[in-house]
Amino acid sequence: MSQAIRRVAVFCGSSPGIDPTWSRRSYDVGRGLAERGIGLVYGAGGYGLMREVSQGALDAGGEVLGVIPGRWSSGNGGGRTSPSCTSWTPCTSARR
Repeated sequence: MSQAIRRVAVFCGSSPGIDPTWSRRSYDVGRGLAERGIGLVYGAGGYGLMREVSQGALDAGGEVLGVIPGRWSSGNGGGRTSPSCTSWTPCTSARR
């Protein structure tokens, strides 16, 4: 018996990179997951590819769970996106 995928963890950069294609593709991945009813778990960064993948999911009405180290609670991991839920970890290692 197969089980449906409920959430997918995406590990990607907080930089947009050199090629703008990666930003567009990241947005499309987030949007595609949401359109299929699959939640996104990501590093909660509001910059670069992390921002794009989460924004794509949010724009499509998807569930977005951000996982961020507690030391960034002052807003260093911020940006424009706002996850549906944020989970704080004690350090960067635990986040991974």
